[in-house]
Amino acid sequence: MPEENKVEASVDSPFDKEGGGSTGAPNQSAEVEKAEVIPTEEVATPEVATSGDTETPAPEVASTPASVDYAKYAEMAETPSANERRKFDYVAMSGSVETEVVTTDQGEFEQRKPAIAFKLFLTKDRDTNDQVQSEEIALPLTVVPIKYRMVMEQRAGAKGEILVLKSSEFNGKTTDLVTVNRFSPEGKVVQTYGPMTSLEARNKFVDADDKKLLRDKAHVYSMVGEDLVRFVVKGTGLWEMESDLHKGKTPASQAKHPFLKNYLSEFAIDNPYFLYEMEVNAVYRDHGSIKYYRPTFTKGARITQAVEDVVLAHLEDLYKYFAEMDEETKAFVPTTAPVAPVAEEAPVLTTPTGTAPAEDGEY
Repeated sequence: MPEENKVEASVDSPFDKEGGGSTGAPNQSAEVEKAEVIPTEEVATPEVATSGDTETPAPEVASTPASVDYAKYAEMAETPSANERRKFDYVAMSGSVETEVVTTDQGEFEQRKPAIAFKLFLTKDRDTNDQVQSEEIALPLTVVPIKYRMVMEQRAGAKGEILVLKSSEFNGKTTDLVTVNRFSPEGKVVQTYGPMTSLEARNKFVDADDKKLLRDKAHVYSMVGEDLVRFVVKGTGLWEMESDLHKGKTPASQAKHPFLKNYLSEFAIDNPYFLYEMEVNAVYRDHGSIKYYRPTFTKGARITQAVEDVVLAHLEDLYKYFAEMDEETKAFVPTTAPVAPVAEEAPVLTTPTGTAPAEDGEY
């Protein structure tokens, strides 16, 4: 990656490159033990004037929102936490490139189909064929990002369809504690490792050539329309990879088609990303044998006061919920001796309740 493309980060920034290039919103990662309760200004209910048997509502008085300390909410948005237990509908952009044959006066030719996003309704029952209900979403897609999270995964198969390892969610810091689940080919958790820091996890799971197996994936809890969803961004959209596929990229192309990390770096702690819509679109990438659509992210309009109220309520709820999950990760105690190296036969671990942490391992 060209030197001019790199984003400098503080030691505690979610953009810390140590351990694999984790990302997040810069300079918003202050550690907090307990969030203070932010008082909400009470708005008096307008009195109703009465005359005889007829009630005439008094004129509505426009209320001015109390000054909001966005720095406190930014701390909530960037505070480390871990395993999820709730179900969230899943939204992502498809990187697959499909073609279709088009017939014109000049004859037939093949062209690329437009990139699309899709939504998986994980909060709903499966359909009559026992499949997750889903729908396609046209691009560009408008989302309001609320809380940035990360997981690390190892996948196998020609299209990464087989989940092998998956960490609990974390904030992107090398010091965040995680557990790591190993999955059977059927998608069932067969072993749990940890707790360990995310850096320790990256260094633990390696192949015979000492190549790290875990890859980052962002979970951006966001509003899409009126729904709170888990918006997922895979590695190609997180940052410019330092690989042969991307060495030809120029700073100008990165500025024109920003990665998620570059997008989040635009915001300051007193003007955080969750106050703005984020426009998600796609750019086509052709690296010879590898062709794909990569998501791009641009800043949209500032959200209205009504939407902001909903966003901040979601953020407070998610902050408290993930803090509880973080405590569960810290409290994880193996029932046997520490696990053996990955290449060896390792003992099966369980949580204090006797079952592996709940994960939606299929996705």
